[in-house]
Amino acid sequence: MDGSVPAPDPNFDRFSQNITFFLADNNTTISVPMPLLNAFWDETLSTIINYGAQLGACIVMLLVVLVLTASSKLTRASSYLHLAGLLVCVVRTGLLFNYYLSPFSHFYQVWAYDLSQVPRRYFDISLAANTLALPLVIIIQAALMNQAWTMVAFWPRVWKWVACILSAIIVLLTIGTRLAFTIVQNEAILTSIPPVFFLWGTHWMVIMFAISIFWFCAIFNVKLVNHLVTNRGILPSTTLINPMEVLIMTNGFLMIIPSIFAGLEWAKFTNFEAGSLTLTTVIIILPLGTLTAQRISSSGSQSYLAGSNFRKQHGQDRSGFGASSHQGILSKPSNATFSSNGTTVTPQISAASRAETSLIDRPERMDPIDLELSRIDAFRESSEFSHPADHRTKLRRDDFV
Repeated sequence: MDGSVPAPDPNFDRFSQNITFFLADNNTTISVPMPLLNAFWDETLSTIINYGAQLGACIVMLLVVLVLTASSKLTRASSYLHLAGLLVCVVRTGLLFNYYLSPFSHFYQVWAYDLSQVPRRYFDISLAANTLALPLVIIIQAALMNQAWTMVAFWPRVWKWVACILSAIIVLLTIGTRLAFTIVQNEAILTSIPPVFFLWGTHWMVIMFAISIFWFCAIFNVKLVNHLVTNRGILPSTTLINPMEVLIMTNGFLMIIPSIFAGLEWAKFTNFEAGSLTLTTVIIILPLGTLTAQRISSSGSQSYLAGSNFRKQHGQDRSGFGASSHQGILSKPSNATFSSNGTTVTPQISAASRAETSLIDRPERMDPIDLELSRIDAFRESSEFSHPADHRTKLRRDDFV
C-alpha cells in the first residue's frame, strides 16, 4: 500500500446519510435518514415555541384579569368562567410543554417506538394533559353561551329562541365529540397503540369545534355587520355608542382570530400546530374583549353620556346597530359626570346640547357597562307594563338585525 487517501466520491451526500442503531435484542438494526431526523427536530422545536408562547400568554392574561378587574366584578359568572378557563389552559399547556422534556421525546423511544422504560408518571402527565382539554372545551362553550346571551336576550322572542336552541345543539355536539375523543385518546396513551380506527371521530371533533367557533363569531358580529351594511361601512364615533355596543364590537372583531385558527386546522402546514391555538385564543380573547370594552367605555364614559344627550337633542336614530334604539328615553339628561374621586367633570360639549338636569350625586362612578345593563333592564320593565303591545312589537323589530 502506498498510503494514499482515496479520492472522495463526488456523488456522496453527507447530509442525507442514515443513522443506524440496534434495538433491544442487540441484533436488529434501524436506520433513520438524517433529513427525517432534522424534520422531526424542526417540528419539535416549533411546537415547543408554540406551547411556550401560549403558556406565557395565558399567564399574562390571567394576571391582567386579576389586576384590572374590580373585586366586585370577580364574583360574576363570566369572571368565574374566564378565570377558570385561563387557569385550566395554563395547566394544560404546561403539561403539553412538559411532554417534550420527558423520555417520550428521547431519540431511542421515538425512533424505536419502545416505551417500555418510560416511567409511569410520564404516562399520567400525558393523560392529564389530554383530559384537561375536555373541561377547557366545556368552559369555553359556557363562556361563549354566556357572552352570546347578553347579545341575543333582547332579540324578538322567536329569533331569540331559535338562536338559543341552535346554540345548545352545537354546544352539546361539540362537548360530546370531545368527550368521545378524550376517552379514545386516553386508551391509546395507556396501550401505546395509535387509535387509527377512530380517525373519523377525530375529524368530527375538529369539525364540531370549528362550527361552534364560527357560529358564535357570527352571533357576535351580526349587529356589527348590519350596521356596516346600513351605514355603508362607517362605524359610529365612540361618543355615540354605549358600553354594550363596545362589548359587541370588541368580541366581534376579536373572535375572528380563533375562527382563523379553527379553519387552519384543515390546512397542511409544516411545523405549525393550530389545534391547541384555537382553544387558547378563545379563552384569552373572551376576557380580553370584556376588559377592552370596560377600558374604552370607562375612559369615554363622560363622552358617552354627553353623546347620549347629543343624540336626544338631535333625534339621531341608531336602530340599525345598538342593543336598543329607544334606550335614550330611559336616562336622565345631565350636564355632569363623575370621576373616581367623586368630583364632577363637565363634558366638553356645546352649551346648546347640554342637558338641564343633573345626575344624582354618587360617591363613586358607576361602571358604564353596569349602567347600560340597568338601563336595558329598566327599559324591558317599562315596555312590558306601560307600553302598548304594538309599540313593543315595533321595538323588537327595530332591535333585531
